Amino acid sequence: SLFRDPLFVKSKQWLVSTSTLPSNPGFGPVVIPSGVGIAYDVRADHVYFTCTTYTGSAQALSHYLEESLLEIRELILAAEGHGQSKL
Repeated sequence: SLFRDPLFVKSKQWLVSTSTLPSNPGFGPVVIPSGVGIAYDVRADHVYFTCTTYTGSAQALSHYLEESLLEIRELILAAEGHGQSKL
């Protein structure tokens, strides 16, 4: 049967699970034990994230996610005022 097929079973083993949550009440990792769950809620002037793991690495994941987003913000701010796209 389809549900016992090895490829089908493997396809259900998620390393990363993400979801948008309009009110960000919390989120559980619906992944393999070494995986992570990331929920996000995009607002007009900020973004909420919830990072969860079974391994206890959610704090590090949150740190690197925030660091990456701040770097992206700096790139966007630095690019403002440098003219229009040539497309």
